[in-house]
Amino acid sequence: MKYKYFFTITAGRTGTAWLRSFFANNLNVPAVHEPLGIDDFGIRMPDIKLMRTFNMRGNDLDVKKFYKRKFDEIALLPAYAETNHTLGKSGLVENILHHEIAPRSCLIILRRNFIQQCVSYINRRDFSNITTVWQWYLDHEYRNNIVSYEQMRQFGALGRIIWYVFEMDARQRYYERLYSNRLNFVPALLEVISKQEGANEFLGQLGWSDPAMLPAPSNKNNFLPDEELFYRVQDVIGRLNFDVDALVDAYIASGRTLCSTENKK
Repeated sequence: MKYKYFFTITAGRTGTAWLRSFFANNLNVPAVHEPLGIDDFGIRMPDIKLMRTFNMRGNDLDVKKFYKRKFDEIALLPAYAETNHTLGKSGLVENILHHEIAPRSCLIILRRNFIQQCVSYINRRDFSNITTVWQWYLDHEYRNNIVSYEQMRQFGALGRIIWYVFEMDARQRYYERLYSNRLNFVPALLEVISKQEGANEFLGQLGWSDPAMLPAPSNKNNFLPDEELFYRVQDVIGRLNFDVDALVDAYIASGRTLCSTENKK
């Protein structure tokens, strides 16, 4: 087996539940979407405090303790996959980097069409409650963000959703830019890997040569398509002129990092 441990860096509503089934069906490894047991929060699953701590205070002692305990437990397993999208927003990369499981771990950079993501969040009203944002997504007022919210402010609730999609895209590129020579990243686009040809290629990147078995859609929205909403989101995104590479370049050049609230320059 090329890799033993699998994690995702992604936004959520990007196919993480489907990817868990894909791993279970094709890799024959224990696969978890999100550890949601009562005793998992704060131990195996980031809780609100940990999510906010990393994004407001950086990779402090509490965050490091969480990941050491989590990775030490995973290291005892012969193989493991977790598609939990909160990990990539609360210190996964910074902490796996120094753990013994890093060389045999694969970090999936999972992406989805921006417009489809936004429509999904809107339909589910995922950003209507701040505690939901703190637990599952990102707050535009966090100190360590890469993308400024100012340009999106004029669009109200939709602006907050688009900001989040842009911020996660920037964070994915930030991690690839800084750590691709030290960690194993595999990019994946949901619209591609959910089709047979793309799934076969994706599986090959993970070290398997057999044809992929495609699971049925998981955790899918049951809302009827809304073309008007789709085109509204498309119009707003098109007007924002989002240049993610320039933003990430400027962020890194400034000496800022996602794991520290202090500017290094």
